[in-house]
Amino acid sequence: MYLKLASSAAVLTLAAGLAACSGGEDFSDVELPGCPAGAICEEQLVGDVLVRFVGPTLYNVGYRCGTSLGYIRSEDENIDDSEGRPRTLPAGAAVCPTNATQIEFYLGHGTFAGNTIPLGVAALPQLSKAVWTDGNNDAWTLVQLTVADIVNSPAREPLSNAKVRNRGALLLALDSAPADSNSITLHEDLHDLVNDEYKTLVQGKTLDQEDYQEFQDAWQPLLDAANSANLNSDDQFPTATEVEDRLSYGTEMTRAGSFDMAFQFITNIINPIDGEQRMVMLEGNTLVLPSGQISGLLRHARQEKDAQGDSSLLYGYLAINGGSRLDDALVLQDARLLGIDRMNDTDTSDLTLAGRFTGDYMFAGLQHNRRRDYELTFPRSVHKFKTEEFGHASGQFLGAPTADLQGANKDGSLPIMAVRSSQFGDSGLVPAEVMPLPAHYRVSLRRGCYDDQPEQGLGCAPIESQNNQNYPQVGEGDAKQPLFEQDRPGPITEAAGAPTEMCLLMDLDSNGRHVLLYASADGSCPQTAADGTPVGYVARVEESDTGAKSAFVSFLMAGDATVSETMPYYGAEVMGRFDYSDSCAPLYRLSEQSVKDQVAAAWSNTYARDLFVKENTVDLQDPEEDAEKLKCNEAGECLATVQGSVEWQQYGATCP
Repeated sequence: MYLKLASSAAVLTLAAGLAACSGGEDFSDVELPGCPAGAICEEQLVGDVLVRFVGPTLYNVGYRCGTSLGYIRSEDENIDDSEGRPRTLPAGAAVCPTNATQIEFYLGHGTFAGNTIPLGVAALPQLSKAVWTDGNNDAWTLVQLTVADIVNSPAREPLSNAKVRNRGALLLALDSAPADSNSITLHEDLHDLVNDEYKTLVQGKTLDQEDYQEFQDAWQPLLDAANSANLNSDDQFPTATEVEDRLSYGTEMTRAGSFDMAFQFITNIINPIDGEQRMVMLEGNTLVLPSGQISGLLRHARQEKDAQGDSSLLYGYLAINGGSRLDDALVLQDARLLGIDRMNDTDTSDLTLAGRFTGDYMFAGLQHNRRRDYELTFPRSVHKFKTEEFGHASGQFLGAPTADLQGANKDGSLPIMAVRSSQFGDSGLVPAEVMPLPAHYRVSLRRGCYDDQPEQGLGCAPIESQNNQNYPQVGEGDAKQPLFEQDRPGPITEAAGAPTEMCLLMDLDSNGRHVLLYASADGSCPQTAADGTPVGYVARVEESDTGAKSAFVSFLMAGDATVSETMPYYGAEVMGRFDYSDSCAPLYRLSEQSVKDQVAAAWSNTYARDLFVKENTVDLQDPEEDAEKLKCNEAGECLATVQGSVEWQQYGATCP
């Protein structure tokens, strides 16, 4: 169960025919028999958009979004989608119509004339929506939230923020099942208490006090009343430290994931000075770990005219520096992009990257049809965007200051946008609590065999038919055929005699909260986490009704520019799942059907492809020819570096 998003280009190119949220008309000053037109007077669940709270999961919290109103239940429910078709709403999720632009959360009765304690509001994205497939193979749009995301949406506030702290404290204090540290379950009768005793327990109070003791004093009567009615198990609020500790797991897990990052400026306007069309490009993949650490590789290019007036294309790669990270408010800190010498046409690429992620996006602040990119995506934003929050990069770009490049901002930086490209749904289970650790895994990225390689003793073997989809295809439509008939274990580097497998350590992070994957920059096997570099993480674990136990992993073999020649399979990106209770279990693709069909996980590596092209092309100076050569569509040897299947097995296992 996982989700996939559209590319960041959608933020700029899709039109915004957006419908407003329909709830919110105030009928409190009139008395009418029955239910007034336009009001919601009973629970009704409808839609195709799932909204989940992660770490902890919230149960029995009220919500309203458009024409959908109800409570987040702990069991599956039968509902109708936006077209009136029946479907099953998974436990632990709210459901909203597709055109809803925000969702409100509350305690109490959210129906007409009911009384509530407003908890917060989350803006719902209208572009580049995530599509998540549940256990019934039913596709949903998915939005994942934490309490830190509902006080200034779509921006996330740090857990030290008083509004976040107070809401977290109230929910934790009202928890009717505190033994489950991964969820907060409110008693169903709590909503009746809030509604019926609103004037004495709620009216005139706020959840926004800066002073924590004042907040506790104000809301203690509600806590006492709930405790007297046996609706919760504690008559005291947790400490501020306890609140932050309980909420931090969710903010860390929802921070993690893969993101596409890009700046593209290609114009058909002829420059009046030299009569040339200009191009500047930066794009690539990044991986954020639960700790906020960022790794990634980005391609960048620009056109340049020499003293003789001849145009050339400068091209290269940037690696995200190891100190780069996202803080608790999803603001980039110490983020730096450094050129990889062996890939760059000049050795002067050094960019500082700044900005803030809001939801699954980092916006560039660019306009489209008179509206900014963030306005297209979040038309009901509570957060007021500031210029410094927009993604931007400044410094040396292939030998030129960013201020000199076409498409630069007024301050000389390049506008950078990013969008989450993949993320995994939450199952309520914590990997660190259920997985046997530490564990070492033998990993080989298999690549296609071409020409006479099958006769060279390289270990070529026929590709199993279900795995053909992992390799490049030739032809069009139904006539498509796999390019390779056999594959082999690929070398971990391009050095002569390089090993054909690497070692990954799976172990807890330094805080003991998350399960990470570690590799050594020099290709050796890390014995402890301190010996390796974190390259990925376990994003989700789940247990099926049949007892199967799956762990979903994501890793990107990237690091500082200095390790590009030594780190195993540098540039390769992998996502897959395996049965963590079976030491012989292979790594499969993510979907339930792929596991059933035993389809091996796939790897992809744009960096390896471009490195092959660069090192096997004598002179890349003609922009028109370069564009064709960089497609890598002429040689099996080149395409073998692009993608293939993952071979995965735990060390020490005796397998058939």
